[in-house]
Amino acid sequence: MSSFCAACKCILHENVSASCQCSGECGEGRMVRSVTCRSSGGLVMSDGQCDQPLRPHHILTLYKDRALFSFASVFQCNATCGRGVRQRQVVCAGLEGGVFKEFPDSSCNQTNKPQMSSSCFQRPCSKWFTTSWSQVATPVIRAGNEGSTRYKNSKRADFCQDKATANCALVLKVKLCSHWYYRKACCQSCKAPRP
Repeated sequence: MSSFCAACKCILHENVSASCQCSGECGEGRMVRSVTCRSSGGLVMSDGQCDQPLRPHHILTLYKDRALFSFASVFQCNATCGRGVRQRQVVCAGLEGGVFKEFPDSSCNQTNKPQMSSSCFQRPCSKWFTTSWSQVATPVIRAGNEGSTRYKNSKRADFCQDKATANCALVLKVKLCSHWYYRKACCQSCKAPRP
């Protein structure tokens, strides 16, 4: 007794190769094929490089002379972060005369129709965060020295402490003290005299 493997027809799609295998006894079982995304030159690419809504089905459960709902792979979440929707293609299909055929949805039992979409959650979305504003610098003019103006902060200018989260040794090594962020995060290290 042969399985319906002989009647298995794999649909080739642009940039997609497919090979067929069938399981189960003749008349019922699962039709399985490998679906890979390929470049026009035949190189295997990541699935994201091919148009997901056009991805062919790769597993179908079929019964002789009976149509059932089957679905393709679940598509990726449509959100890059936060909540989104994951969808899949659902098709009414079966064997007719030993040959795979898609039928109108009305040919399948609607109560058995798998859900076409589900909610999904990707990593939390990034947000901008700010530090508090720095102190206002006020000009200091010394008597007899009108040509030279220096600035002082309204808080003690000589007090600062390196942030524990900053890698100040690396900041010094790659000479980033001239950048305002690192000068502030590594204020103690950046103001120390260098050998």
